[in-house]
Amino acid sequence: MIRVLQVLGSTTLGGAESRVMDLYRHMDRDRVQFDFLVTKGHTGHFDEEIESLGGHVYTIMPYRIYNHKQYTDAVKAFFKEHNDYAVVHGHMTSTASIYLPIAKASGVPLTIAHARSAGVDSGIKGTLTNMLRKNLSKRCDKMIACSDLAARSVFGEHSYADGLVKIMPNAIVNTSEREKIRNRYNVTDKFVIGHTGRFHEAKNHLFLIDVFNDFIKMRDDAVLMLLGEGPLEESIRDHIKELSIEDKVILAGNQSPIAPFYQAFDAFVFPSIYEGMPGSVCL
Repeated sequence: MIRVLQVLGSTTLGGAESRVMDLYRHMDRDRVQFDFLVTKGHTGHFDEEIESLGGHVYTIMPYRIYNHKQYTDAVKAFFKEHNDYAVVHGHMTSTASIYLPIAKASGVPLTIAHARSAGVDSGIKGTLTNMLRKNLSKRCDKMIACSDLAARSVFGEHSYADGLVKIMPNAIVNTSEREKIRNRYNVTDKFVIGHTGRFHEAKNHLFLIDVFNDFIKMRDDAVLMLLGEGPLEESIRDHIKELSIEDKVILAGNQSPIAPFYQAFDAFVFPSIYEGMPGSVCL
């Protein structure tokens, strides 16, 4: 058996996390096992399931500019203790140029950087991310991206043009549970517009709600179902109340499995400010 280390921000219900779990559940775990290295100290949504499937979840400190040495020391200490991985698969491209070379120097045969978005956060955080990604193409063995746009954005035009990036669209197997979900939320006779994504600036929820508010003036039977949680949830709720459309918007929270909800949607909308080809679009 070989062990693969998946490096993620957390094991919560995010897009990258859910796509990795989709693969983990269905692969031959007698031949390949996943472990997870995350930077969020709290218990993640998938932790219990990961342990039940034979994997382990490890935590290190999150990277900050001021703790560069402490972070690199922590990564080195981790790979000194856990030195039997055949592959390190890095989904956190913001810091992959730090932890992947350390993994390689520790004896890991194969390091992979996986780009899942074509944009970065605004402000200092985004600037730092772009700086850290600048030489990422030279600091890993293989590059994967969910779309052409994500490949060019994260790994650079030269790496993309030279065919060095493998484009691997996100995908999972769909199931037919439309009526089950629509009955649960009492929307069997409604036109259901769906969106999945954390409540974060990048996902552009406030714009989506404004568009939906205009749409229901043309189609009164429409409802908007939002799946996810996040830091902007309170402001999103406030905006819905300001428009007096509480009876038209369903905040369904985080859901797992998420695939049945796609069967319930009549339309899927995705107004993100920046994305590559996100997992939520490719389901």
